[in-house]
Amino acid sequence: MGGSGDGGIDLKILLNKKETILVQVKRRIDITKNEGPQVVRELNGVLFRENIPKGIVVTTNKGFTDNAYLETQVKTPTKKKYQMNLMAFDDIVGMLNLPRLKPYEPWKKYLEILNLKHDKIVY
Repeated sequence: MGGSGDGGIDLKILLNKKETILVQVKRRIDITKNEGPQVVRELNGVLFRENIPKGIVVTTNKGFTDNAYLETQVKTPTKKKYQMNLMAFDDIVGMLNLPRLKPYEPWKKYLEILNLKHDKIVY
């Protein structure tokens, strides 16, 4: 699973014969932003399509927007207990008890060697 054509599911967790959790993972280039509601809406659609009431959105972003959290609330009654969890990078790091990392910026040491400032570099 994962990649384009994955049907909106990057990971399928089978806890037992009756409980499944679908996971959508988003790797973002600019991790300083918050993940918006679109990815939550998309996973909601997959959950309803597959008749699975539990899902998790994982992102490398720093967090989620308020609108993303609003999208975790189901307005249509369901027979099963619906649950959508949102996990940002720091949530995963904390859950795994990993040390907090500084932003990975390996180019900075070369800028220092070349005596250049970050704001003068065009990407």
